[in-house]
Amino acid sequence: MIIKTRFKRAFSLIELLISLIVISCITAAFTPIITKKFSSGVFGGSSGSNGWSDECKDISPDCKLCFRDECVMCNLDCTIDGQYKDTPSCKCLPCTDKFGSNCTKCESDKCENCLDGSYLDNSNCVDCKSKFEHCTKCDKNECKTCETNYKLDNGKCVPDCTKFFNANCTSCDETKCMTCKPNYDLVGNDCIANCTKIFGLACTNCTASACTTCTSGYAVKNGTCQSCSSLFSNCSTCTATACSACSGNYILSNGSCTTCSAKFGSSCTACNSTKCTTCANGYHLSGSTCVADFSCSGSDFMQIGSLCVTRKNMGDSSTLPIPSGVTVANTGQTCNSSGSNKCCWRGTTSGTSCNNDGGGAYSGCDRTVCDWYAADYICKNFTAGGRTWRLATTSEMSNWGANSKGLGVNGLQLCEYSSGYSSAYCNYSYFCPGSYNDSCYPNSVWSGTVNGLSYAYYYYLNRGSWIQNGHSRTGAFSVRCVTKL
Repeated sequence: MIIKTRFKRAFSLIELLISLIVISCITAAFTPIITKKFSSGVFGGSSGSNGWSDECKDISPDCKLCFRDECVMCNLDCTIDGQYKDTPSCKCLPCTDKFGSNCTKCESDKCENCLDGSYLDNSNCVDCKSKFEHCTKCDKNECKTCETNYKLDNGKCVPDCTKFFNANCTSCDETKCMTCKPNYDLVGNDCIANCTKIFGLACTNCTASACTTCTSGYAVKNGTCQSCSSLFSNCSTCTATACSACSGNYILSNGSCTTCSAKFGSSCTACNSTKCTTCANGYHLSGSTCVADFSCSGSDFMQIGSLCVTRKNMGDSSTLPIPSGVTVANTGQTCNSSGSNKCCWRGTTSGTSCNNDGGGAYSGCDRTVCDWYAADYICKNFTAGGRTWRLATTSEMSNWGANSKGLGVNGLQLCEYSSGYSSAYCNYSYFCPGSYNDSCYPNSVWSGTVNGLSYAYYYYLNRGSWIQNGHSRTGAFSVRCVTKL
């Protein structure tokens, strides 16, 4: 029996059976496809194998088995990712055409994988943002990653407050900060550092990491407020590098605090930065420091009333000097006395008629004499005891001779014009060339009281009497200086 089919060659019964067995094996693998064809009525009403063919190129080059004019089996795979095999046409079609733009892998009847930002739900790709706001990657239950400026919180995206506002905002929405970190205050939408909470009560301004200004008595060092007294001993106001004001009885010296006694001596009890202002008992100010109070005693000084008087003649001792600015001539040398040329003569009475009564401090009459201009200059430049010295007035000198202290070794060491009156006898001599009448008068003592431009008053000792007189200022007399006690 010959069976007519669409195949190009006739089969024997045995060959037909073998072919049907092979076809059965092949179609077993494609049961869904074939089943679909049967369910759609393709094979309905057919008899036997009539309509089957493996020559299906007219339908599609990729079709391997067809029935009548429909392909029922195609090549197994598409070679391009994101495509699936459409069985009726045996074409590779994009998954996106059938399952939407987010499907990246599929079969003809289902999507199998989705783009990031979507998840697979019953063969459909669902956009994460449609289920979870601001979500960029998720599954069906929760979000996995979020958009910039958002962060995950229990599977949902919430605003990252540190990105919307500042780093110290702890809760917020997209429009406002609501809470801040401890020690920060919410001002508008900003979290501002509470400087006193972070850096202590002395801090008045700060950044998040450091204090920038402090209250008085403190300075910023290493980002915190440190007291001036801890940075600099006894300091009340300062910067980080130097003290600017001291506490109590301390004074500022080169950026640090010290005591008055340390800077100006142990006898200084009060001071400012440049000088001592108060001295301890027994001391007085001399310039910026304290010196011991002057003691008007000893071989050089004696007290008469409220005055301290140089006991010896000025120029007769190294402690009673003649300052520079005065011309000093030796015995017999000429010094032309005038207001601009101040003259003294030393040792002028040597060889004159004089004696030593044994009670004086001098040897004979070897004394220094000066004109009035030199005498005034010598006393004004004398600085013993840190005091101001001068020539005595005639009223101050009036009782010197009558006072018992004016005579002898314990007195002013005056010398007499005549002998026999308990004092050295020193008559005048002519060894002071250039002075008035070229004479020297060691028994006379200049006063500071003047008469006109050329005369000044003096006192002299004569036969125990203390006598005032006047003379040209070019005379050569002894000199005593005084200071008020």
